[in-house]
Amino acid sequence: VDEGDGFQPLEPLQAVARCQQAAQIKPHVELPHALTPHQRKQMMARAIQFSLWQVTEDEITLHLVSRALGFSPKGDREVIETWRRTSEGVWYSVYRERERAERRSAED
Repeated sequence: VDEGDGFQPLEPLQAVARCQQAAQIKPHVELPHALTPHQRKQMMARAIQFSLWQVTEDEITLHLVSRALGFSPKGDREVIETWRRTSEGVWYSVYRERERAERRSAED
């Protein structure tokens, strides 16, 4: 969990509890120039939750939800991405591979 001081390792239940608390933070109604530095940090804060499913030994699916605490739901993002492992043991994003292939074919 990162609460503005860098990532801090926590037990899973503690991390979930802290993230649930952070997700309840409401945006400040004051004008941005009237906010304290801590309040400005809170406006930029995001709660990120991700899950991994192992499809096969060499493939996983990542589901990531990034919620902008001060600008939800407009600033929220969600991604579902497949990752595969090469024969050398390196993981790569299938989405990025497809994106590069599309870019190359557009250049041809």
